[in-house]
Amino acid sequence: MVDFPAPLFRETERVRRRDGTNRSNLIRRAVEQYLESLERKRLEQELAAGYVANSATDRRIAESSPP
Repeated sequence: MVDFPAPLFRETERVRRRDGTNRSNLIRRAVEQYLESLERKRLEQELAAGYVANSATDRRIAESSPP
């Protein structure tokens, strides 16, 4: 069971009817998308941290490479 404030519930019902789906499918898809966005954000943060951690090495390699 999930509790929604009334405005969110009304919007959920509006979208559910428009998309021709049931409430469970709509909520399941929303949770899946939310979890995927969290994972994508985590991976982007790890990638950015890797760029920062390797920036000095990358700069040395670039500066020592012939033009």
